[in-house]
Amino acid sequence: VMINARGLAFRRLQTYSNDGGITFSPLQTVPIPEPASGCEMSTILNPLSKALLLTGPTEESLYRTHMALWKSQNDGQNWQKILLVDPGPSGYS
Repeated sequence: VMINARGLAFRRLQTYSNDGGITFSPLQTVPIPEPASGCEMSTILNPLSKALLLTGPTEESLYRTHMALWKSQNDGQNWQKILLVDPGPSGYS
């Protein structure tokens, strides 16, 4: 189980469980920018490539803008921005 959640200081937080959610690893900051108030972002696993895909507003500001698509090839250990979907106002994806 991986949890990728709203964080503090314009960064996402992430944690892992190897026992189905009974215990979790220490929280880590993830270098995916987000608005000051944080925002829900959506994550899905591509069953063909096994890549994780994440979307959400990724501008470090007071406003939710710059909807982007991110990809991880290693279970969320590293993330790469692959597409700016829309530079304007955005929110839940």
